[in-house]
Parts: sequence; structure tokens; C-alpha cells
Amino acid sequence: FLFSFDYVPDIVTVGTGVYENETSILSSEAGEDSISVRTLNTGSFDTEDFGSNYLLSSSGENVSQQILAENTVEYAKPQLLILDDGRMMMLFMDDDPSRNGINSRSLYYTIADEEGLWSEPVLVDDNGTADAMPSMKKIGDKVLISWIDENKTYENSDSPKDVLSGLEIAYTIYDPATDSFSENTLLTQDDCFDMMPQFGYSETTGNIFCYYLKRDIKDASSNEEILDFNATYST
Repeated sequence: FLFSFDYVPDIVTVGTGVYENETSILSSEAGEDSISVRTLNTGSFDTEDFGSNYLLSSSGENVSQQILAENTVEYAKPQLLILDDGRMMMLFMDDDPSRNGINSRSLYYTIADEEGLWSEPVLVDDNGTADAMPSMKKIGDKVLISWIDENKTYENSDSPKDVLSGLEIAYTIYDPATDSFSENTLLTQDDCFDMMPQFGYSETTGNIFCYYLKRDIKDASSNEEILDFNATYST
């Protein structure tokens, strides 16, 4: 399941130092209906509460929740971004039931209005090919969404070498003011294993830049050699 919830906690701790703007929900009291959340505090060596669940009470008006997708893939990798107009945008991975096999893994987006109600998830790129490794970043008042996109459809019987060499870097730009996307654009169109795109933005110059990893696997003779990331270079 992929779901969202809004919660007004009774007990909150506010970090200091490098965690000055971080908050942690510590409420462990819950009624009959509750939501259980496991907190992971990166950067801390205190493992006393590692793996423990905190129950967030759903009594009163404290909690509202919405199911966004059911039976999602194991690694949905949801990413959340707050838009300038107060709405929220989320990306996540899931299988498109209209596609077969390896081509089904797809990138979806959904937008929550000012009341926190999420829209029906929609495909970012409905071209019939598999997607992976999504990311998004605010560029001014817009949002740049990037992912790796297969350059054609594949069969489950195709070799890993063929599938990986078909990966390209793609992006689109979402404009909240018009609620529209730019045309999906490929940054790469080659026979290399392109992956892990990350975009940057300079507020001073307005320039957008991208860096990603590339691996030429046309001469690889085994799966071990294909996945030898010592031969990978950044661009």
C-alpha cells in the first residue's frame, strides 16, 4: 500500500545543531484505531529505539489518511515535494497493469490540493517502456522530474546486456501555474548503460545542469562484467 496521512502530534521533539530544523514524533499512546510509524533517524548512533514503532492516535480530528495505491511494487520509492502554491507533489514507482513483463515498471505522479486530498495517480511517461530511478527538483517556480527510460519494449527473454544498454536519461518539467508538463525529453540516445540522473539548478544564472553515470557494456561478456561499476564513469 501507498498512503498518506496528516497528523497533529501531542509530543514533538525539535533537534538542535545540524538537526535544528528536524522534528520527531514521539507519541506512543493510541486508541483502538491507530497508525504505526517506524522512525529512522539517520546520522545518529543512538540505536536504543531502532526498529521500534510509534503509534499515532487516530482519535478525534488528529489523523486523516488516504490510500493512493494498493498492492504496489516492493520498491515504490515515493518522493514528496511541496509546491510554491501550498500543494504537494509525489512521485512513485509501480507496475502498469496494461503492460506485460519487464515493460510494466512505470513512474507515476499525484498532486495533493490545499486540503491534502491526493489526485488519482497518473503515468509521467505513458510510452509503453519501463521506467526507473526517478528524482525531482524545484527549479524556480517549476519542478523538474527525471528518470531513466528504456528506449524500446523488451521481452522477459531478452538478455540483461540488451535491456541495460537501452536505458536513457529522460526528463520533463511541471508548471504548477498551468498544471501542465513540458514534452518528455531524452538527454541520451545511445547504446550505453545510462543511470542515476541528478539535476542541479543555479538560482543566480537560471542554468540547469545534469550529472549521471554511464557504462559502455557492448563488449561485456558476462553479467559480472556488465555490473562492474569500476568501469563506470560520470558525465
